[in-house]
Amino acid sequence: MTELKIQTKSETKYCHFTSVENAREILSTETFYLSKYSQMNDLAEAKIHSDETNDAFSLCFSNSEALNIPAFYLYGGIDGKGCKIQFTRAKLNEIINDCTVFYVNKQNKKLRREVPKSAYSIYYDWIYYVSSNGYCDHKINGSKQFNGIEEALNELKKSNRHYFVKNPIWKYENEFRIVVAFNSKVKYSRIAIEFNILDKDRGVSVVFGPETTENEYSELSKEFSDYGVMKKEKTSDYAISMKLIERNRKLLKGVL
Repeated sequence: MTELKIQTKSETKYCHFTSVENAREILSTETFYLSKYSQMNDLAEAKIHSDETNDAFSLCFSNSEALNIPAFYLYGGIDGKGCKIQFTRAKLNEIINDCTVFYVNKQNKKLRREVPKSAYSIYYDWIYYVSSNGYCDHKINGSKQFNGIEEALNELKKSNRHYFVKNPIWKYENEFRIVVAFNSKVKYSRIAIEFNILDKDRGVSVVFGPETTENEYSELSKEFSDYGVMKKEKTSDYAISMKLIERNRKLLKGVL
């Protein structure tokens, strides 16, 4: 089994921020759904890969020690009631080494036949945060100055590290990424990777969003226990109420 590289000696968690609905789907089916780079939230990053001769799909985690409240709203929903699924280093190793890959059709259903392993490669790494002037910073490899972003991309592409490039404004996320890169173009816009959590050492925990109520937390804790989650907790004991839905509704009034 290939071991992940960790900068610190502490056993930090790899956190996948998402909605409760998506977390329910991920854990109950033991499946992650990945989209192509052309469909990434960061359009600037998608543009970097617009001329690729093959297709690649990504799965992102945050390894930040901080609570990272903004990520709940950015990836879990503006109601603040999303969650993050946390994986130990050992469990993430299992996902990388033992997962199976399937295509997903337009109805968002997995095709029954597993994709042959010869059709793709799985890469994983921390993000290389590269600025427009070519300054590159990486959690393990440190920093390096290239002569512009194009030189940085060309150099990183030699080892397939170009799949792990983002603008430094995202550095607070401390992102770790798994990439499934195909040997050619594929006709499917999404893929699924299956993994196993229902074993003795599950290595999976869930933290619910900052605006999850006590009643919601109690019900969700019972439900997620059925998915093999041993540890469940709230984000914070502090009362956080951003009211982003109400505030955005006012801002968008008359626009939509």
